[in-house]
Amino acid sequence: MNRICPRCKTVYSYASKECPNGCNKKTRKEANKIYDKTQRKNQDFYSSKEWKRLREACKNKYSGLCIWTLYKHKRIVKGKIAHHIVPLEVNEELGLKLYNLLYVSDEAHREIHTLIQMCSKDNFALLNESLLEEIQDYKTKWFDNDEGVGI
Repeated sequence: MNRICPRCKTVYSYASKECPNGCNKKTRKEANKIYDKTQRKNQDFYSSKEWKRLREACKNKYSGLCIWTLYKHKRIVKGKIAHHIVPLEVNEELGLKLYNLLYVSDEAHREIHTLIQMCSKDNFALLNESLLEEIQDYKTKWFDNDEGVGI
């Protein structure tokens, strides 16, 4: 059986799962761009020069690797997102502090936010504290053991 790409109308096998022309990635990228421009909270913050410089510094600090996946799942994956450990909604002052950022992949970022969303209000503080400890442990491992080693 075959499927038809809704974007470019290419016919391809169900086995390949994605359009051979890369339409899935293009569509996702366009959707993210639209989201960033229209629905994202703190648009001014994320489009500022300071944030862009800090995001690049975070990427360089962790050599472009996803630290969460490296230590939690024992896999080497490129990071894509500078994740605020303490969210902007909780403490806006930490928004432009490098020590409050962790460089993660899309999958790890979703995993972290899923963990946060799954908890109830009763155990939120406990989960958040354990998550912060886990992230701090990964950062410590990176700086004490692996930084500059070229894993």
